[in-house]
Amino acid sequence: MLKKTALILIIASLFACKERTTHTTFSLIAQSDQETYKKVDHQLRDIKKAIIAPDIDGSKNDPIWNNTQWYAIDQKWSGAAYSFSDFFARYKMSWTSEALYLLVEIKDDTLINKHTYTPEGNDYIQLFIDQDNSGGKFPEQHNIFNYTITPDGNVIGFDPKGALLFYNHHVQSQKNSFNDVTTWEFKITIYDQSYKENGVNDQVILQKDQKLGFMIAYNDVDTSSDTSKIGSVFIYEEEYQSLKNNANTFGTLVLKE
Repeated sequence: MLKKTALILIIASLFACKERTTHTTFSLIAQSDQETYKKVDHQLRDIKKAIIAPDIDGSKNDPIWNNTQWYAIDQKWSGAAYSFSDFFARYKMSWTSEALYLLVEIKDDTLINKHTYTPEGNDYIQLFIDQDNSGGKFPEQHNIFNYTITPDGNVIGFDPKGALLFYNHHVQSQKNSFNDVTTWEFKITIYDQSYKENGVNDQVILQKDQKLGFMIAYNDVDTSSDTSKIGSVFIYEEEYQSLKNNANTFGTLVLKE
């Protein structure tokens, strides 16, 4: 009888430990002060190196795009629900020592472009890059770059104090649209946390097996009151406002040859 009782207590203890472990795992995402936690790699993507760098012309004709995998942009972060007939998006990536390359294909029934210098009221793409995959909150740290690219190609970001800045020299892009499908191509120069606004900055030379934190999102505007933000990484909608500013939520790119 004593052996049976002891066995029951051991099993109960194991289940209790499992519950605490599971809760802790999810609480790393839910913590308000996530910068105290080291990022855990997730959504790992092996990114193939391009022998010939893509021409940034808004097409899928470059050799590397015929030999790389599509990934989905299908996680609703905020806003109105959407249907496949309204929106569908996917992306591919590659790299050279000089830059990351990104190809995005978007099916959107209406691409909103107000030809303004700010993203408000426009459809746009948002890129989140963590050069050393270290995670942590931003924009308090400048090793995280958060770029908003409008349909006109303007690249808008924020300095560590939250001031709006233009980073057109960081991201080169070109898009082409046919009916409701837009192909958008990007060349992204990478900088590290030593970056100084209005200073002389050396770009990061990318290397095999380097890891970078990354996620991408699309802002889909249908009307002034009907806007959805759809991303490549899962984020609970009720936690979007806090988690979108924490690089622990970013996926992980691994640069491969």
